[in-house]
Amino acid sequence: MTAADPFRGALRAALREAVAGRPRLWRAICRLRGATQGMVSASTVVVCEGYQRSGNSFAEAALMLTQGDIEIAHHRHVAAQLLHAVRIGTPALLLIRDPCDAVASAVLRRPRDTGLRRELKSWINFNRACLPIAEQLVISDFPVTTSHFTAVLAALSARSGRSFSSAGLDDATIAERAFAEIARISERRGTAKLLNYGPHLSAAARAARTRALQEMKSKLETQHADDLARARDIHARLRSRSVAIDAAGHRP
Repeated sequence: MTAADPFRGALRAALREAVAGRPRLWRAICRLRGATQGMVSASTVVVCEGYQRSGNSFAEAALMLTQGDIEIAHHRHVAAQLLHAVRIGTPALLLIRDPCDAVASAVLRRPRDTGLRRELKSWINFNRACLPIAEQLVISDFPVTTSHFTAVLAALSARSGRSFSSAGLDDATIAERAFAEIARISERRGTAKLLNYGPHLSAAARAARTRALQEMKSKLETQHADDLARARDIHARLRSRSVAIDAAGHRP
C-alpha cells in the first residue's frame, strides 16, 4: 500500500457517505458510472440491504432459495436503496447487527481498506439514515436473519401483501443451504478469498478469527467508546421495531 492509499480510501469513503442517504443523487451518480448492478429497478421484487457484515449474503442466498428467480436489490450497503424502495413502494428488508460485531467483522475482512473509527462512523451514518423510515421497513437483527429466516419471510408477507413463501423449508434447512449457496456465489463473483466465515472454516481458522475479532472489539470498546455508545443506541432503536420471535423461535 502506498502512502497515498489511505488518503484515497478516506476520500472515497467521505464522498460515498455524502450521497449515500440521498437516493436521487446516489442513483444518478451510479448511472453515470455504469455501476447499476444490485440497484433498485422497476422490476425489483424486494430490496435487501444492511451495513456490511450484517447478514447480507445470507439473506440474499435465503431469498434466492425460497423465492426462486426474482430480482433482488442487494449488496450496495447504502441507505439510499431503502429510502428509494420506500418511496416507490417496493418491499424492503433492513438487516441490522450489533455495531461492535459488524464493524469488527468488516475491518477483519478488509484490514488494509478501512479502520475501526471510519467503519464505525459509516455504520452510524447508514443505520441512522434508516431511522425515519423504520416503520415502513421489515427489520431483521442478525440472530433472527441467520437462524429464523422463516419469520423474516412471514414479516415481509405481512408488510407487503405479497406472499414470500418459505418453499416448505424450515429454518435449519434454509441456513444449511444458504451457507452452501454463499460459497457458490462467492466463487462465481470472485470473492471466495474474502469468505472468512461459515461452516467451511476449519476449527483452527475459526479460533484465529474469534481471537482477531475479540481484539478489534476490545479496541472499539476502549478507544471509540463514545461513538460505539451512539451506534448501540441506534441499533437498539431499530431492533425495537425488528422481527420478533418467541422462545420457540416463532413470531408471536
